Amino acid sequence: MKTHRSIRHLTGREQKVLLAIKNQLIALCEPVLIYYLGSNQSVHVTRSCFTKPSYEEQGFFACDLLVVLADEDMLPGNAEQIIKTSVPECEAIHLITHPMNFVVEQLQAYSLFFCWVQRHAILLHEQDHASELLPEPVVSLKSYERQATEFYNDNPGYANYDRVYLSPLPVPVTTGKAEDTTAVPLKLIIRKGRLLFVAESW
Repeated sequence: MKTHRSIRHLTGREQKVLLAIKNQLIALCEPVLIYYLGSNQSVHVTRSCFTKPSYEEQGFFACDLLVVLADEDMLPGNAEQIIKTSVPECEAIHLITHPMNFVVEQLQAYSLFFCWVQRHAILLHEQDHASELLPEPVVSLKSYERQATEFYNDNPGYANYDRVYLSPLPVPVTTGKAEDTTAVPLKLIIRKGRLLFVAESW
């Protein structure tokens, strides 16, 4: 699956603001992944025949991001306020923040929100190819498009996003090979610059 990474289709102003926000988040907490979920933008332009050929542009920009952290890291409680102060073009920002292990667990449980983000959101930032550590995307995700649309229309603020699952659950893809039932589950730990796997007991 090709991960969406480009923001070239966005306006120059949107690209500039998102880049500034991404850089501020990296400075705050060195996230493992940053996904761009969506944004709202409006521009009010004022022109007058009584002034020189120029205009005043007043804009509004707000965005939603999923910030995935290493399991031992935390985002400052006032991160959203810090970003709005350092990036004045951003009037509002909604940060959904989780550790990497939680995101992996949600994908394994077929969370509608996380499965949809993995396939359709834009990956603004990635540390050490971390997206390759996520479970494989759901093959038939397009068949859940109606459920995803209804979820967002009913919950534009992503209420209860971590409690909604694909329905019906996808049928696991089988390869015809016998599964190794003796495999030991692994706990993913990400430390700055290093990716570690630690075996857990059953």
